[in-house]
Amino acid sequence: MIQTLLGNFNDYEVHRCKLNFFINELNITGQQLKTLNKLIKKYTKEQEIIKTQFQYKFEKFNQKEFRDILLNFKVMN
Repeated sequence: MIQTLLGNFNDYEVHRCKLNFFINELNITGQQLKTLNKLIKKYTKEQEIIKTQFQYKFEKFNQKEFRDILLNFKVMN
């Protein structure tokens, strides 16, 4: 779950960077600019949601009981 959250966060970041690139390099204006800015805002909100989810999941992952289980985990051959 943590890896999925990090991957989704990164995907939104890549999309936001691409949209900013299009805006700057293609000199987009008018309705297209408004639409791209709405998408950037949506992606930013999604990233904020993911940050909250990640924090919750990481706190559970980082609990002493879970760390102890992982440290004592033996791989079966």
